[in-house]
Amino acid sequence: MSEGIASRIWPTVLLLGTVTIASAAIGLIIGIYGGWRHGGKFDVASLNVTLFFFAMPEFWFGILMLMAFAGGVGPFPAIFPTGDYETPGADLTGWAHIADVLNHMFLPWFVLTLVYLGQYALIMRNSLIDVMNDDFVQTARAKASGTSRCCGTTSFRTPCCRRSP
Repeated sequence: MSEGIASRIWPTVLLLGTVTIASAAIGLIIGIYGGWRHGGKFDVASLNVTLFFFAMPEFWFGILMLMAFAGGVGPFPAIFPTGDYETPGADLTGWAHIADVLNHMFLPWFVLTLVYLGQYALIMRNSLIDVMNDDFVQTARAKASGTSRCCGTTSFRTPCCRRSP
């Protein structure tokens, strides 16, 4: 039993490690840009999309992606394999092995990245909006003689030069 678990640890670490890095990076960028332009078109669109992916059950989205890309839809053939970490029985080495592993891990990586980036984007967006409405940012806006003087000096270089609501 412990051999079965031990053989699955490194593929799991590889998958979840890269998913966490990718979803955090993409989610933080989306959250910063959405919070920076609070109430704009990008903010509203990204908020709706990230809430949709955040609220969606992972297994359901995974099943939909498996049906679409691993099972094929209508006349379209299957693009990705449905299981395993690598092709069973194939003794691939070097770049061929890396390409095979990436092909097997792309679909779960894609599903988990989309689902997890929602939480990073929402947390960053709401945190940035909270900081931009803090008293010290409002004071910096009021004291600044011009918008460029205030920008980049307070609150994680938040856009204190942004128009006040």
